[in-house]
Amino acid sequence: MRHLFWIICGVALVAIIAAWLLLVPTSTARDTKNELDRQSKDLKELEKRADRGDPPGLFDAENPADTQRLANDYLITESWKRVLQPHVEKYEKQLIDIKAQLLGRSVWLHKPVTSTKNVLEWYSAYITASEALIVRLREAGCMKRAAETDVINASNESPATVRASIGLYTKSGTFPDPREHAQLTARLRAMELLADRLIAARVAIADNPVVGPTGPSVDRANASAVIASVEWVGGSTADSEAGMRQLSTAISGQIMTRAIGLRLTLDGPLSALLALTANLERNAEADKPLIAITSTTLSRRESAAAGERYDVADDNMHLVASLEVIEFAEPGAAAPADGTTAPGVVPGFMGGN
Repeated sequence: MRHLFWIICGVALVAIIAAWLLLVPTSTARDTKNELDRQSKDLKELEKRADRGDPPGLFDAENPADTQRLANDYLITESWKRVLQPHVEKYEKQLIDIKAQLLGRSVWLHKPVTSTKNVLEWYSAYITASEALIVRLREAGCMKRAAETDVINASNESPATVRASIGLYTKSGTFPDPREHAQLTARLRAMELLADRLIAARVAIADNPVVGPTGPSVDRANASAVIASVEWVGGSTADSEAGMRQLSTAISGQIMTRAIGLRLTLDGPLSALLALTANLERNAEADKPLIAITSTTLSRRESAAAGERYDVADDNMHLVASLEVIEFAEPGAAAPADGTTAPGVVPGFMGGN
């Protein structure tokens, strides 16, 4: 047959098309076409960006609009990559340093009172550290004076009511479970940090311009805010996160932020209370947790006992402040379960300080 060759070719072509339709899923073919269309579109966009050449003028690296325009409208070329690369590397190093510095702040809250896991030895070390805190606060005038009934027992332990007034733990019958050590340690360190700022915030009261100097000179020289009570907010005693709750922040995707909450009630002259609120949020120490005041209530004492206001440097006010003692940790990290180790500082996060 004269046309046999073309007939055979036609049959083979039909067979190939039929096999392709049967073997290649329609959805796969559609996805392949869409991907090719997308790549073609990207190629055309790259051609347009290449035609624009080098970016003219000045660009501010801290201006999001400028950096977005650079990224979207121009191709990176060697002529200006050499200029930008050192800035990019410096920024990445800053991010790494920032993370390391933030993680370093968490060490303070988990500084162990002792390395032992023995419940008796641990509690003895805890009592020693917490009683030293009470002595510091009383000597600085930042805690109520000891009453005649405040007798220290044979274990060198103040009455439970005294210790509870500044948020300290006192055992009742049995020693605290090792699972509680992390939380008790963190709370003790938080109170030590607050004590530092309480003592540092003492102020001198000026002489009354109307009646002259009032009150003993020592009271006027070192007016103090006095702790009336401490109430811990949130977190269970046996919590593996040391009684902390996580906070949502702008950097939550790169570093975990968590906090111990407490409600601090203080009495003292208005000037001392105001000085304290300012000093609490100074956060000048780079190796200590951050303290944030979330709310305050300042009120005037409506009544006083007979003779209580005679020859005093200033009338006492009442301040209730809600605080957060904030630390940072690697995402997914847990606080030490036994209080014997501190979270490590891992260099090399998000590129810098």
